[in-house]
Amino acid sequence: MAKKKTDGKQLENVVTYIESLRLPTDWTITPRLLSSTDKGRPGAELDIMVEGKVGTIDFKWLIECRDRPSAGPAPAAWIEQLIGRRQRFNLSRVTAVSTTGFSAAALEEAARFEIDTREFRELSPSEFEGWPELVGMPHRTELRYLDKIEFGIESLPRTVSLESLNELLRGDQANISLRNVNNNMTITPREVFTKTLGNHPELLSGLTPNGPAVPVHFNVTLKEPYALDTSDGPVPIVLLRCTGSVQWLEEHKPLVLSGEYSRSPTGETISRLRMFEPLEILGLNLQTEIHETPGIPGSTVVFRNISEAPRQAVKKPKS
Repeated sequence: MAKKKTDGKQLENVVTYIESLRLPTDWTITPRLLSSTDKGRPGAELDIMVEGKVGTIDFKWLIECRDRPSAGPAPAAWIEQLIGRRQRFNLSRVTAVSTTGFSAAALEEAARFEIDTREFRELSPSEFEGWPELVGMPHRTELRYLDKIEFGIESLPRTVSLESLNELLRGDQANISLRNVNNNMTITPREVFTKTLGNHPELLSGLTPNGPAVPVHFNVTLKEPYALDTSDGPVPIVLLRCTGSVQWLEEHKPLVLSGEYSRSPTGETISRLRMFEPLEILGLNLQTEIHETPGIPGSTVVFRNISEAPRQAVKKPKS
């Protein structure tokens, strides 16, 4: 297994996700929040800020992460800095997360001033050998191409000119809006194409992993009344003739990190995770993770976009 050491940003991302799972739905969790001074100038950067209400009280919880393998256990001086931050920003609670544990003096100082301490440590192969899919994670991507779409029309209404229909069809026909006459809901030919392929696997019988694209050609009879809305009025559509192809890509991404997030000094496990080499899909660099929580059956699979993105507050994800 290739080893991938955590870095500060990666540690913050992992802790942000784990903690977000345990928050009320109306709370926010914001990674890398840049505070401002009273005069509006840039202040300190806060690793993870959690905010919400406890009854009628505004609750502000700061989580600070430290990933300095060469510096050894987190010292008492770091805890003292966090005590100062709690006073400076009027925080309800402060948690310190370290990848190298804490010195005895740091734990003593944290207990004295009620600073919560947690650890994230990498696991050795012998510590997670019972987990399935240890070697790697298979990723399968089905690429669906709609090359041509034809619209079946029984007859053109007398009030609609052929010119107005052709004008409408000069655009992107795959993404043109088809309106359901009964409820005014719309759908595109591309959506019909994708849904039909999903409901009829027999259309993809010749598809093989990493093989050539398989051509597909089929008709879809619309069971409800749909119409194309031209400038002269609606044109009823009864059938769509789809021509395209489908390709199946498969990659096997190796495990690069396994770790455990726990409370210190008790060692109580909060979560365990496996992290696999990122996969690029449609321009997104996706980090695949599997999270497991002791006492809770099953696992949570996370696809995290690790491309650079602006800082923003996010609400707790719903399960």
